[in-house]
Amino acid sequence: MIIILSAVGSYYAIRALTNNLNNTLIQLEKNVVNEEWSKAEKTYQEVKKQWDRAQKIITLFIDHSDLRHLNISLNRISRLIEIKNKNELLPEIDVVKDLVTDIPEEEKLSLNNIF
Repeated sequence: MIIILSAVGSYYAIRALTNNLNNTLIQLEKNVVNEEWSKAEKTYQEVKKQWDRAQKIITLFIDHSDLRHLNISLNRISRLIEIKNKNELLPEIDVVKDLVTDIPEEEKLSLNNIF
């Protein structure tokens, strides 16, 4: 019973972290679409700060190859903002949003996860 309660609590904590991160990524996407590069840089810094905090918890639950891929994509986003490459930046933001969205699904309690 304790294991199930712990799993449920972890799921909701991770879901809250990833929802906040996704909301900030959506804002970053809007900044890029509107070519507001200084706002995009500030929003990226917020994404990075949120991810650094979330990563400490999420690392315990997700596949490390996913973690590595997400970190590589975030570094790529930073560089693409610097060079103002909107065409490559928007798909990269989508990749990160997809990866972040998948995190709670991997943690969700199901019979497949238990057995």
